[in-house]
Amino acid sequence: MESYHNDSVPVLSVMMVTYNQEKYIQQSVEAVLCQSFRDFEFIIVDDGSTDQTPQLLAGFDDSRITLLSNDGNRGISYSRNRAMAATSGELAAFVDSDDLVHPKRFEKQVAFFKGHSDYTLTGTSVLLINQHDTVLKPWRLNRTNRTLKPMMAFHNCFITSSVMFQRDMAVDFIFPESLGAGEDYLLWWHLLQRGKGCITTDLLTSYRVHPQSTMQSAADSIARSDKEVYRKLFEDLSIQVDETLLDLHLMLKGGEKIYSAGEAMRMRDWLLQLAGSMAAADGFSPAGTL
Repeated sequence: MESYHNDSVPVLSVMMVTYNQEKYIQQSVEAVLCQSFRDFEFIIVDDGSTDQTPQLLAGFDDSRITLLSNDGNRGISYSRNRAMAATSGELAAFVDSDDLVHPKRFEKQVAFFKGHSDYTLTGTSVLLINQHDTVLKPWRLNRTNRTLKPMMAFHNCFITSSVMFQRDMAVDFIFPESLGAGEDYLLWWHLLQRGKGCITTDLLTSYRVHPQSTMQSAADSIARSDKEVYRKLFEDLSIQVDETLLDLHLMLKGGEKIYSAGEAMRMRDWLLQLAGSMAAADGFSPAGTL
């Protein structure tokens, strides 16, 4: 990305997918529209909502909004693919329809990319809030490029509503519709294979925790999707994995206890293989901190 002065396209494409979020959708959309940085298009995909979400969205009168409606509930991956296909900006960002972006978030992140053209994505730390907008606690997610990439082999370090990325680096990415969760994880990994990434200490996003939120409700879905996510991650690193290795990796991710020397040796061998593959792919030192 070299320029922000092409008048034919907006600097930023903001995408929001929503489904039955009548309680939070108006507040989330208004937080986007009230940003100090204003050169953006706003693609909203309503994934077949059956509550008052469509009516609330229809009440917004802002030329930056493009509203797309699915013919029924098609799922998050289908809807995000549809949103991505409608974008034209040089940078892009997803905002979940129950979260809040702080007024200067876009301004600060666009400025970051102006000075860091070798970065493909950046995220921020977040404030955890409840369904009443009460701040529960700050969640500091400070990660440099060096520490972020190896950590991403085990955990999704990004909060989706805090991330901004170079759109042209993601145009060839398709969210797998077979995944019930983890589709954003794969996008962030895809982008990290094409450039640098980081997460800053700036608290520029409020991440909502409530009974219907992703953090609270997707545990079972995440467990079912984990193997497919990691299989794809390791394919990018040219590692052929079988079910035994995937199970071993999930044990490491979950911090499960080791009960035998043989198990410990298998984990050691796997970590050495993973570190070597990441070193070959990205030039990071296997002796560095994982």
